[in-house]
Amino acid sequence: MEVDGMFVETHEVEADNLRFDQLTVGAMFFNMRYFKKVVREYAIRQRFIFVKLKATRKKYSIQCKEAGCKWRITGVNRMTFVVVKLFIAYHTCTTKIRCNDHPLVTTAWVAETCLHLFACPEDVRTRIIREYIKMHWGITISYWKVYNAMNNILEIKCGNVEDSCRVLPAFVVEIMTRNLRSYMRVFQQRDLRPRGDDKFACLFWTFGPCIRSFRTLRPIVLVDGTHLRGKYLGILLIAIGIDGNNGLYPLAFGVVETENEDSWQWFLILLKSYRMRHLAANFRSNFKDLLLERLFWRAA
Repeated sequence: MEVDGMFVETHEVEADNLRFDQLTVGAMFFNMRYFKKVVREYAIRQRFIFVKLKATRKKYSIQCKEAGCKWRITGVNRMTFVVVKLFIAYHTCTTKIRCNDHPLVTTAWVAETCLHLFACPEDVRTRIIREYIKMHWGITISYWKVYNAMNNILEIKCGNVEDSCRVLPAFVVEIMTRNLRSYMRVFQQRDLRPRGDDKFACLFWTFGPCIRSFRTLRPIVLVDGTHLRGKYLGILLIAIGIDGNNGLYPLAFGVVETENEDSWQWFLILLKSYRMRHLAANFRSNFKDLLLERLFWRAA
């Protein structure tokens, strides 16, 4: 089938996990997590809810939530595999879930089920997730559950925001090493607690080619700011120049907590200081080349 421009195989991708005929007494599974997944998907297919009787590392036993129903299954961990010791497959209750959603269809389960649909993070779409669950499982889940599942998929593929902030200083050093004359500066608020992490405060960065090209632009700098979206809000500050074709050319960027006089003053001071530092470096380099050239001609 085709979902939002993407071709998805019509057969169940995880066919081994969905073979419910394996649920018989004496059936063996790889581990307890695999066994729980099969039982959960069996309950979703059959449109009923179960409750846990015992859930440990050695034993997992559940039964139908309806009072008096005899449906029950028990799996026991046998070192390297899980074996089904008890399974009553028939229901004595007549009540099934009539609503479109299912309590066992959690955000984590939706993310794990739809993870194989997306090869790269740019392809993750809420519409694809919702239509896939509707077509393959017959369940219409809410938008917020789909949205949270999309965020879980992105976190699995790209990592979370907290881990990215922790490696930000190393990323700054790598950028300054790989891009000559680039400048990045990250500020963090120190956490004095024994195991507290430093809190991200603000970030300023500019790339060497952007600053070096300023001499070919018009002698004017435009600044603006915009709000960031996501889990952690903030303000993105930017300084741009104008080239000969009236095109916008980025010069420097900054991420601050709020847009006020202090944040703008901090951003413009760093922009001016690095710009003057770069001009001084160019002046010293040009003066040195001119001096060496004169000494060469004088010696000749």
